Parts: sequence; structure tokens; C-alpha cells
Amino acid sequence: MFEFSIPCVCFLLFIGLAVATGIYGNYVSEKRRKALAEAAQLMGFDWLDKSLGILTSQLRHFSLFNRGGQAAGYNAMRGQVASREVLVMDYKYTTGSGKNRSTHTQTVAVFPQLATRLPHFELSPENFLVKVMQALGYRDINFEEHREFSRKYLLRGPDEEQIRAAFNPDVLDYFASHPGWSVESKEGMLLVYRDSATCHPEQVPEFTAEAARIAALFDQATPGTGGSDPVQEEF
Repeated sequence: MFEFSIPCVCFLLFIGLAVATGIYGNYVSEKRRKALAEAAQLMGFDWLDKSLGILTSQLRHFSLFNRGGQAAGYNAMRGQVASREVLVMDYKYTTGSGKNRSTHTQTVAVFPQLATRLPHFELSPENFLVKVMQALGYRDINFEEHREFSRKYLLRGPDEEQIRAAFNPDVLDYFASHPGWSVESKEGMLLVYRDSATCHPEQVPEFTAEAARIAALFDQATPGTGGSDPVQEEF
């Protein structure tokens, strides 16, 4: 009869657990993929059944797509909401290494072109770390006439005058009453997401509609002159 030492048994249990975890992870991923493909069909969107590593490399000018490593877009769908083209996808990247390695996933909406010219900006929710950085002199664009917005959000960008023009009262009111969104505008494109938040498949239509509402707010804003002309990306 074979005799197994305690270290050997522990090693075999570890291998078995790793295999089982991998199988379960693949099952969950495939289940999500199928559910999202069904959601895309119900929304009348095209389902892009492939990895979007190359596509996301076209979007490297966005801060989100420069975080961490092993970045990839997947589970993507493309269509129109209120006559605006939009790409909705899952996006993931990793930070750290070894025991400190973490994988971050979230649902992202990309609007490749808007009718108006928008300045480059990054909008994100304020947190404790941001407030500490601000106390140390970290640059933030605040609106004295709308302190609720400034309390909830960090707004940055190279042209403050144009950014202030784009963030008109309607835009400020919306974000003040809808905390948690992150928005990036660069090269005529708009990126909308909730940091580290992944939508359940049944929530994707609502998420897409709300992201389109945000795009519409900026589309109707009156930015300053001298912004970049929209650059049309082929997804």
C-alpha cells in the first residue's frame, strides 16, 4: 500500500483545490459571457465575441487603460443608444504581484465620437486618499457655486477654462445627485464607468442608458473654443 506523508497530502489537496477553483472560475466566466451575449441581442447590439486586447491598445490615452498590467477588454457589445454609437465591455487589469496581486474588473461604456468638442478632462469620485492629496497641494478644479459637486468629485484637466464651460449647471447638478461615476474625455471620445464595478448582465441595459444620458449631458454642454475635433474610432 502507498503511504502518504502529511506534506504530500497537503500538496495534493492544494493542487486539487487549485484545479477546482480554475474549473469553477471558467464556469462562472462562460455563464456571464452567455448572459451578456443574450443581453446584447435583446438590446439590438452586435456581440463582439473576441478578446479586445488590440482594441484597448487604441484607447491607451485614457487613464483607465494605463493602470496595472495584463489589461484586456472582453465580453464586448456595440450598438446605438439615442443615436449615439457606444461600445460596452468588461475590462480587467492586475496590480501588484505574488500574494499582493489583485485583479480589477469593471464594466465600461465608450462613446467614440460626440457632436460637440469637449476639453480633455478626468472626473472621478473623491475619497479619503484624494482629500489627503488635496491638503498637500494636489490640483483639483472646484466650483464655489456648486460645493456639493466639488465635495463628491475630483475634476482634473489641462484647460480649466474649457472644462468649466463644459461643466455647466445641468452637468454639475447631475453628478452632485448621482455620485460614484468616473468619466474621461480625450480626443473627442468619452469613457464612462464606475470604478471597479461590474454590472450583472440584467443591469447592462440600465447602465448603458445611464452612460448615454451622461454623454448627452456633455453633448449639450457649451465648451470653450479651441478644443480638439472629434476623432472617429472604428470599433
